[in-house]
Amino acid sequence: YGRARVYTQWGDSEEYLDYAVQSCPVDCIEWVSRKELQTLEHVTQDTMYEANGQLPCPMAARADGNMKGEPLPDAWALAQKFEEKRARAQSQQSELMIRLNMDWVDKVKERIAKALGGSSEALRKAVLQIKQRL
Repeated sequence: YGRARVYTQWGDSEEYLDYAVQSCPVDCIEWVSRKELQTLEHVTQDTMYEANGQLPCPMAARADGNMKGEPLPDAWALAQKFEEKRARAQSQQSELMIRLNMDWVDKVKERIAKALGGSSEALRKAVLQIKQRL
């Protein structure tokens, strides 16, 4: 068996795609969402392609002596690892934003207190009442 490459994604009807899936002799065609496709394309752009943007020959990869006997990388495992790394980065970013926001709130409170330091007692009480409502 050889290899295949899609040249027009979403170019045909689902009926034709079903025919392609059913006629594949090795069951290697997978249905993926657009989000999954983007992730898969991203993680495989450097690892799955040999020279000139061509997919590696799976038969050569299995043969001893070719491709240094290394197995082809698993695109699904690469995608899962990428998504986990991305989720961790987003979580860290959210935590950082919360901390920065809290620091910003503290700095604003300090600036308000400093600005009110030279104001009249009535104005300070009014600002404190408004601040307590928030």
